[in-house]
Amino acid sequence: MTRMISLSAVFVSTALALGMAAPSLADGESRIQVTISGLDAQRGGQVQVGLYASEAAWDEQDAITGEMARVDGDTVTVVFENLADGAYGIMLFQDFDSDGELDMNAFGIPSEPYAFSNNATGRFGPARWSDAQFMVAGSAEQSISLD
Repeated sequence: MTRMISLSAVFVSTALALGMAAPSLADGESRIQVTISGLDAQRGGQVQVGLYASEAAWDEQDAITGEMARVDGDTVTVVFENLADGAYGIMLFQDFDSDGELDMNAFGIPSEPYAFSNNATGRFGPARWSDAQFMVAGSAEQSISLD
């Protein structure tokens, strides 16, 4: 059975604060900075980014939180703050028409670019959790490319 990717249902839109200095972190409070490159600035839209905290949540596409950023260049940065230390994974896509949904063609194949943490790739669906997960203790950075 093939799992088709349906990222759009899991993203929570929140305000994006770019360019702010990193706050001091107390014990157990983590921060993840995600830099997304390879965006299609001419098509614009927005980037929807979902954050996952377990393999079960990843498999169920149940994000713990999300960020949205407007695309007006080929790179954008989003930040997740006030997180517990632990394992996380990221799913994202460039939402050309800003409708909050990952558009699909007639065959169920995404027609908007998408990517995963660690630049992991999926076959007939999302990347595996084991390929996309990364550990966070304090601060972490992820550079994800849509190229």
